[in-house]
Amino acid sequence: MFATAVLLAAIWTLPPAPVDAGWELRIDAPRLAEPVLVGESPGDIRVTVTLKNVTDRERGYMPTSRSLRAHVLRAEIVQPDGSPLLPHFVCSFPWHDDFTNLTPVPAGRSVSDEAPRYFVRARNFRVSGRHTLRVTYRTADGTVASNVIPFVVYNPELPPLPPAGLNPAVVVARRPLPLLGDEADRRPEQLVRVSLDQVRVGNRTDLYYRRFLSREYGGGCDLAVRLAELPGKVELVTSGGYGSPEPLARGQFVVAYTHRSGGITTLRVEQFGRVVERLVSEGERAFGEDAATLLFEDCKFTEIEDFPTEKLRLAYAGFVAAIKTGDVAKFCLPHAVEVGTVDDPKRGDTAAGMNVPWMKQHFREKVVSCRRDGDDGFLIRTASSCLHWVQTRSGEWRIYRYGDKPIE
Repeated sequence: MFATAVLLAAIWTLPPAPVDAGWELRIDAPRLAEPVLVGESPGDIRVTVTLKNVTDRERGYMPTSRSLRAHVLRAEIVQPDGSPLLPHFVCSFPWHDDFTNLTPVPAGRSVSDEAPRYFVRARNFRVSGRHTLRVTYRTADGTVASNVIPFVVYNPELPPLPPAGLNPAVVVARRPLPLLGDEADRRPEQLVRVSLDQVRVGNRTDLYYRRFLSREYGGGCDLAVRLAELPGKVELVTSGGYGSPEPLARGQFVVAYTHRSGGITTLRVEQFGRVVERLVSEGERAFGEDAATLLFEDCKFTEIEDFPTEKLRLAYAGFVAAIKTGDVAKFCLPHAVEVGTVDDPKRGDTAAGMNVPWMKQHFREKVVSCRRDGDDGFLIRTASSCLHWVQTRSGEWRIYRYGDKPIE
């Protein structure tokens, strides 16, 4: 394994200095102006490549898609110790290219192109500290290297990085996700930890999905995916977890959070961090410092105390998003509500309990009325259903009674 790593490093290391090939190469990577965490994929770094013909005659260049296949255009990230960030083993071998049928570029002119995702084909960041990115372009006349872009990789689990004055990365809030299915059945020494972390670097706060390996597999964070930029530390609710109760199925979870006063964002995220759906509800009506979201814009109530709290509105937004995946049981008190997952042709519009196939087609999400039900309960009424919510001792909101009955 060590010999393979040394060989890869030797093969992948770019030339130490450019050879004049009649081109000037510049790159831009706006993502690197934002915080990068240990565990993130370099493949998410989008790079814009600009080639300028610095000769006095027309020359031909190889477009990005073709140059990537032939490994003519290559990127390298150098870690704090001077070693290159190694590529994935799945990197393909270069296609042979004879540098014919090139695209002409007049003398003194430039061409720009954005490299596709995963142009920087390297393993996820595992070391914090200062890194650099540069790109080389190889031609029949030689090789030219781009400008070097320095950037910092942060590890919120470690103390602030030197030098003094560099903003530390701080986890201001963490929501652990439960392990499901095969992930929960592993031996204790093999279990991973997965969480939704609100990470602050300087004045910026981002929501990250992070996975931590067990000691048996080396420990540390091996996966970090930035889901969204936040206005600051926010309240959020989640449903689902890491893994899937069903064998060979790809797990998903739902997270809802406030992105502004009265505005709620709901994300449906796959197990490895890909956001498959993003729903945004903006506040429409304000009550003092609070505001209703789009789901509640038609809500009628007698007293201001009858309007749901922010955390209950978040829970309801998450419940609405979870209907699409069928993962509604997570929003119910255990054994309190019957949840059916099989289509019932005999079921009408009026019935007790939840039937997921019926809800996917007929549930009306806009709230038409609500009222407080005791000290720790709320009734939310939509045009199709009644939802009775209760706040648990842990502060979470859960449904303890549910029924479908349309408003006539």
